[in-house]
Amino acid sequence: MTVADVIEALDDTVSFEYRGNTEQLFRGAATSLRRGEVRRRFWVVRDRDWTRRRRDFYRGSASSAEGDLAAAIEWGAEGVICGPEYKDSPLLEGMNVFFTPSTIDFTCRLIEAQRRLIRGRRTIAVTGSAGKTTTTAMIAHCLQALDPESSIQHNDRNRNFLHWALAYQTRTHRYAHSVPEISGAALSHDWDHYAISPDVAIVTSIAEAHLAAHGDLAGVARDKSNIFKSPPPDGAAVINIDTPYSEVLVATAQSEGAKLITYGESPHADLRLKDYDLATGRVRASIGGSEVEYTLSAKGKHLAMNSLATLATLRDLGLDWQSGMASLESFVPPVGRGQEAAVPLPGGGEFTLLDGSYNANPASMRAALASLGESAPQSRRIAVLGDILELGTHYEEVHQSLVPDIHAAHLDSLHLVGENMHAMQRGNPHLASDVQCWSTVEELISHLPSTLRPGDVVLIKGSGATGLKALAAHFLTSGSS
Repeated sequence: MTVADVIEALDDTVSFEYRGNTEQLFRGAATSLRRGEVRRRFWVVRDRDWTRRRRDFYRGSASSAEGDLAAAIEWGAEGVICGPEYKDSPLLEGMNVFFTPSTIDFTCRLIEAQRRLIRGRRTIAVTGSAGKTTTTAMIAHCLQALDPESSIQHNDRNRNFLHWALAYQTRTHRYAHSVPEISGAALSHDWDHYAISPDVAIVTSIAEAHLAAHGDLAGVARDKSNIFKSPPPDGAAVINIDTPYSEVLVATAQSEGAKLITYGESPHADLRLKDYDLATGRVRASIGGSEVEYTLSAKGKHLAMNSLATLATLRDLGLDWQSGMASLESFVPPVGRGQEAAVPLPGGGEFTLLDGSYNANPASMRAALASLGESAPQSRRIAVLGDILELGTHYEEVHQSLVPDIHAAHLDSLHLVGENMHAMQRGNPHLASDVQCWSTVEELISHLPSTLRPGDVVLIKGSGATGLKALAAHFLTSGSS
């Protein structure tokens, strides 16, 4: 797609002036000042219209915006999208530039124009308190398996902010399918005037995550439901019907006119999980009135639920979902999101590592503990749990709520990192046969490896800021030595 194509597709609703080579290839926009993001793309100067819930989103001053522009050009930006006040800037001499009164309005209209040009290339967006990263990766895995020669845009990080999410969408014309993971913070802008919503919008769960921003679960649900706003014709809303406040999600999707597809264990779900065997990874489900069975190599009932969201997406897109279902047997979760690994021990044998160290919220913590509790009964079950963060005023309440899940896992050994986990233990001293609290991850690394035996199953789970990724990395790079 060239700049000339973009200009021709833009309609009269957006005001702009272009200066430069119209035959320049348009490879998408960039709003994040990273070399890999900026190179060969059009840098967007974020003006004061870039807001989140009517608050100024741009955190820099005019001078820092100029500095960012200079850095973007130095790092290989092929063009710029900026306000008319930059027309006389020496930085833009010889550059390809779109001048426009509102760069956010222009970016949204640009996405609309691209969609008109590339009908048939679909965007599947995933949000939720837990499970969105794995679901995103699972969908991308199936799409690639169905068409190995196609290019799939699958982001490796959560698009937390509005500017990242929009820049990502300006690149969809270069891919057969795009599968972004979107955080609630990127969903709060008023999109009613733009036709840029995903073709398939998925909410995996509502849980006590980011309560500092949302207040309570109802607030989380309202925020996540924004992903269903202003759907395209035949746009679909895929919703976990079992999650708390699913009625809020369903009501928003229906009021916006989206096609509703539900999944879960509920007998009312369109795709229903009927049975899951952790030992074999075998899933039995009811889909479209027919009973199906398939195998997941990645272990955990929560992953079986994510697979239903994946199959709902493939079916809605009119793809060969049964072949996609078969490909799930080779799916491996992203690092730190429940990946299972056999780790050798110095004296022979090995233990099983369940690596959930990338991040945690109450829902993902409970799911991880449930998976550990269902592991082979002859194995020792060892959990390393770190604090769950970003809970606002709910830290004590949420950590105490994990006590029944810890008991249900029948742990042989429990290692706790963080003030909130320590406080939970003080009020519940008999969580496991052996309970130890650690001040630092370094102390834990120096102690835990020497205590492990062949056949042990070790879960590592905590918010990213707890540093438990260092323990997982230690095991994965050097075994238990």
